[in-house]
Amino acid sequence: MNKFIINHCKNKVIILVMTPLLISCGLFYTRKDFNDKSPSVLFATDTDTKIEEKLNINGYYYSEESNSIFILYKDQACISYYFKNELSDLRGIPVENLGLLVSKKPGNIALWNKYNGIYTISGDTLTIDFYEKNNIIYIHTWLEFYTDKFKIIDRNTLRLFQRINEDGEILNGDFEYKFVPLEYLPDPYNNDLKKKKWMWRYKEDWKAYKNELKRLSRKNN
Repeated sequence: MNKFIINHCKNKVIILVMTPLLISCGLFYTRKDFNDKSPSVLFATDTDTKIEEKLNINGYYYSEESNSIFILYKDQACISYYFKNELSDLRGIPVENLGLLVSKKPGNIALWNKYNGIYTISGDTLTIDFYEKNNIIYIHTWLEFYTDKFKIIDRNTLRLFQRINEDGEILNGDFEYKFVPLEYLPDPYNNDLKKKKWMWRYKEDWKAYKNELKRLSRKNN
């Protein structure tokens, strides 16, 4: 039998085997994608959070109780990164360029990006809406949503006192997050959440942001 025909048949078998598997995975995890009715806080080009008046943001925040860290940007965006377990000792230690350790997917790099968020500040309370990004094979891009509320203790310290899950369940706690300065921050455009039109207050702002991403992509290539 012709080798091409054999390979073609093998490919058909693989497709037939994998298709039910992928469908079953999608059905097993039934959570829907978020849409323009879901977010309570939206991005806008003219947003000025004035966060630097209350918190240091040229670095990241971490807790001894968690293997993740998060970075707050001026544009209201927040990106959370997870350390690999064997490299968790790096938490709290300043490094010259954290971006060199960052990956969008789990792997052999020290940090990987799983949660993207958007924050607001009211008085001494920092509120972050986190969206979990799908890094595996689920059909939906965004799997989970929760809100974390922090009390601002000083310019370098936050205290997580409440988490509200997507279903409205409220979990109270007391976890301290400390600031760690960095000379270079990871690229703020490493935020896939901002690429979604349903996360923007105005369609025109979203289009302008996408055009800026294209311009930067052409510049770097």
